Amino acid sequence: MNKAARLAWVFCGLIVLLSLFNLVKTLLGSSSIENQGDFGSVVLVGFLIPVVFAVLAALILARQPKNVIGWLLMMPALAGVIPAEAYIRSFSSAPAHPSLLLLMAFWYYNWSWLLLIFPVFFIPVLFPTGKPPSPRWRWLLIAGLSMCGLLIFLATFTKIYDTSSFNMDWTLVNPIGFLPPDFFDRYFAVPWVVGLNSLTLLSVVSLFVRYRSAPSMERQQIKWLLYACALFAVFYIPTDWISVLGPGISALWTMFSIALILAIPAAIAIAILRFRLWDIDVIIRRTLQYSLVTGLLALIYFGSVLLGQRVAGALTGEPDSTLVLVVSTLLVAALFNPLRTRAQDFIDRRFYRRKYDALQTLAAFTQAARDETRLEALVPALLQAVQDSVEPEQAWLWLKKGRKIGVHAGIRPHTHLFSLEE
Repeated sequence: MNKAARLAWVFCGLIVLLSLFNLVKTLLGSSSIENQGDFGSVVLVGFLIPVVFAVLAALILARQPKNVIGWLLMMPALAGVIPAEAYIRSFSSAPAHPSLLLLMAFWYYNWSWLLLIFPVFFIPVLFPTGKPPSPRWRWLLIAGLSMCGLLIFLATFTKIYDTSSFNMDWTLVNPIGFLPPDFFDRYFAVPWVVGLNSLTLLSVVSLFVRYRSAPSMERQQIKWLLYACALFAVFYIPTDWISVLGPGISALWTMFSIALILAIPAAIAIAILRFRLWDIDVIIRRTLQYSLVTGLLALIYFGSVLLGQRVAGALTGEPDSTLVLVVSTLLVAALFNPLRTRAQDFIDRRFYRRKYDALQTLAAFTQAARDETRLEALVPALLQAVQDSVEPEQAWLWLKKGRKIGVHAGIRPHTHLFSLEE
């Protein structure tokens, strides 16, 4: 095992131990965990997410130690387990003689969010090879590292460490600080926001630039990352709107959407390790198909229930009829297969046109092969099907010696017929 892999597994073990310690300490010392939703959030955010990030990062570094993506995945895990905030909160007021550990906790806390944010910017630029799409994209990495260095410099030499972010009202004097507390807001707030937004946009652009010029394997890898990010966004964005359904459903939805963060490092690990890489196109197609079918069935179900209850209320005076629910459920069950077939056909025609045309061509040839008995008519149909579905540069067909078959007019000039010796 190389040095990078050993170091990665050391970090991974440390993160697992710290996560377990923080989890046990939170569960035993907190009185705010009153329901299963709070318990699930504590387990998810405090233990599961850091551990999964760390393990997958270690696996990547063990297989590909020169790929910096592994270290970028390790950073959020480290940021999530170092208990700087909990240590600061343990003080109710500023100590007369602050210890070096307390000063280090304040210093680390003031810039530790960089370990969570900047890997999100750097991973699209470096994924999946660990290098930018071309040398001219290195300036984007340099700009991001410069922004990190600036914030760490300001956190190191600010005069005052305050506790306003902890809802506390005491401050601590930094013995090596010389910058006023409002130095960042006065001189760097606007450039920082502009730079952060520009970095976000350009990092995404770099991923699509890489996709356009990448070979087929890298395209599959990039699709895995984009699929995981899209899956997380679809469930995370409507989190605030789900709150109208009640606190219970809102808590479960929030916990599920946060759990989908784990899909991102999982997709990255699958793509980089990529032994017998799964066909992401099939997964995307199935996701689109079943999402469309689920949405249509939900719309039909609730629409039929509302309409049926109105009709039942007008006829019988009992709007809450169990019969309406039963009929609506049977209707949805009867419509599932037809809707799934139509949704699959619609998705293939709209988003996978080439594959859809190839399947249609093969289906037509299958019909011709079942009905046609003359070899003279079947061979041109076979060659035409190969050309239309696979589009090879050359197509070759070997026949037994003595079988003379002319080339069909519809076959391209680079399609050839040959005979085999008996």
